[in-house]
Amino acid sequence: MRRLTQTFAFITLLATGAAAGCLDPFGLPDPPDPQDQVDAALPPDATPPDAAPGDCVPQVQSVGSGYHNPGQNCLECHNGQAAGAPVFSIGGTAYKSDGVTPLSGSTVILIDAAGTVLHLPTQQNGNFYSQAQLVPPYITAVSRCPTNAQMIENFRDGDCNSCHSGVDQPGRITFP
Repeated sequence: MRRLTQTFAFITLLATGAAAGCLDPFGLPDPPDPQDQVDAALPPDATPPDAAPGDCVPQVQSVGSGYHNPGQNCLECHNGQAAGAPVFSIGGTAYKSDGVTPLSGSTVILIDAAGTVLHLPTQQNGNFYSQAQLVPPYITAVSRCPTNAQMIENFRDGDCNSCHSGVDQPGRITFP
């Protein structure tokens, strides 16, 4: 029973911290236009590819800061409910294999059910995000030559950090 109480207290603390993290006292600019991130789209009746592209993507040399709150639940605030926060369709944070160091300059490749392909660069703090309108489920991979790492299963929730988390390390998407 004590373990259950401690778990509930920890979850409550995390939820309170996530809500507090939604405030942006710095007045940061909006993220890039989502249409700039769309590489290609198949007709709506087309069958999406079975896997993310196999060719690796070279390191992105110039990336932004990623703004704030790496590893947190991006869509907790970027869902249309928080004043001033742009609405994201997908967001998350990627880390190097140590699970601590932000993965900067890699590319998250996402293909939605309509065949839309996004290349989302990981920012200086490891964050990646998009405002593009997407159709679930999604196929995704992280890429930086010479390596690609494809997610094992397709997913429907655009908040990557909601699943890629643990008690000790929230929101950990790691890449070799």
